[in-house]
Amino acid sequence: MLPPSLPRVSVSAGPPPWAQAAVESAGMPDFDQVVLPQVSRLRFFRLVPDEEVDASYAAYQIGDIDRLIAAWRALAQPTRAEITGFAALIYQSVGTLPRPLRRLAVLSTLRAVLAAGVRFRSGLRSDVQACLARDFPWLERRHLHIPPGFTPHFDFPEAFSRFLQSGTLDDARVRWQICAALNEVQQCVYSAEMAQRCRLPELMRQSEREAELARNYFAHAAPSVGRELWRQCIVVLDALNAAVLAMTCSLRGPLIVARSAWACIPRRDRGQWARFVAGLDEPQALLNPAFSDSRWALD
Repeated sequence: MLPPSLPRVSVSAGPPPWAQAAVESAGMPDFDQVVLPQVSRLRFFRLVPDEEVDASYAAYQIGDIDRLIAAWRALAQPTRAEITGFAALIYQSVGTLPRPLRRLAVLSTLRAVLAAGVRFRSGLRSDVQACLARDFPWLERRHLHIPPGFTPHFDFPEAFSRFLQSGTLDDARVRWQICAALNEVQQCVYSAEMAQRCRLPELMRQSEREAELARNYFAHAAPSVGRELWRQCIVVLDALNAAVLAMTCSLRGPLIVARSAWACIPRRDRGQWARFVAGLDEPQALLNPAFSDSRWALD
């Protein structure tokens, strides 16, 4: 359970220095030669169409994050992947599982991705690790309402670290900020989709929390980036989502559900969903907005 209230994370009065560059961040020059072939080999990977890139980037350029979220909901594919064959049957049938198993599947997957993020950051170069720890301390305070429990092993695609570490430290900061905030945009739409698919209406409240984080993170820092870097960030996030679905929509998926259920046999490990739902009512840690522009106001 979260504490009664969480103060906003302290930040400077203005945008971080790395987010104030007058020149747009152009992205990784050899991305399509180095990263794209690597992620294209991932099972279920789907290359983002121009329509999704253009609509979301246009909203970001004018500082309208509500419009960005609305564009993603209207145009973007929620799953961010192409699931085919037997895996598609697994994905499409998740709503037929008994409700307790649906709940456990959702929680175990959320925990797997959060734990993978911690391992991912610890595996980066020491200078990049120090940079993220210093400039993004809020990473450890996201989604504290998700209760502990069985956590399947999962790893971020290797291409993500190559993308993040290919340039300067300021490049890493900008790429990480865009990826972290844009991820919440993607996930708020995906959670809404899963609320319907899994027949778990509580996930709509998870979606609302993720949308709040997206608005808050972009309000804190919205560096000037070119369309190409925006596209690259979407591609690596989509690679991450494809990897998650390759874990859950395979023969490993039913094993994860079974292992999650087995882990709940001890009394101390029961009631995870009730704790998750109660946590949805608790305030989440937010960053103080760094922008005074009314476009970024948080209502």
